[in-house]
Amino acid sequence: VFGGNLEILGPWYPKWEAWVDTHCSGVVRCYQTGPWVFMSLLQTLAEFAASTVAICLFAAFVVLLFITMNVAVAVIATGTVLVVIMTVVALVVLAGFKNGMYEAVFTIICVGMSIDYAVHLSHFYNNAVGTRYEKTRDAIHGVGVSVIGGAITTMGAGVPLLFCVVMFFYTQGLFIFLTATSSLFFSFALLMPLLMIAGPEGEQGDLRALWRNATRKRPPKGGRGRSRVSV
Repeated sequence: VFGGNLEILGPWYPKWEAWVDTHCSGVVRCYQTGPWVFMSLLQTLAEFAASTVAICLFAAFVVLLFITMNVAVAVIATGTVLVVIMTVVALVVLAGFKNGMYEAVFTIICVGMSIDYAVHLSHFYNNAVGTRYEKTRDAIHGVGVSVIGGAITTMGAGVPLLFCVVMFFYTQGLFIFLTATSSLFFSFALLMPLLMIAGPEGEQGDLRALWRNATRKRPPKGGRGRSRVSV
């Protein structure tokens, strides 16, 4: 059970909880020990991980919005981060891991690692000028090599952990490697194409432009001068 599998006690744990609620009240006292206590911890961690990932995604959107000052760019980049997280979780499940303690912890860390590449590319795209195609091209030429180099070093940091015997470090290395690989792939295979197809141009989605337009003084109604009435 330790470190790995919520499904081991799955068929029996709800029945045990129902029996405790029915028979262990008043004078009779029941105590959970051993795997039962750990099963409750695993369930709590799984729920905590899901809620924390949602909070982290919202925080990532706020960060991207603050960095780029563009709603459209922040939405596209946050969607790319969500796809990366879902891909990493799916690959971990395909690798034979379950919804356990280590997986819950490292899924939360996955959000912070996957946003790095999207921030650099989105920020450079937002500062570039021209059409969508030209801005995307400039972003790839400007920070593409740096993003690839950062991903390679991150993947290299996770590879030695894959040879560890301790399950905690092996799981950590697997998450680091898969997160860096997925982030690199979707940065160029999803984020850049989306920006090239539907990215903002000019002042589209720009919060500063929206603020200027909202605070701009409008001329008074009724025209500049008074109209003359002929008798």
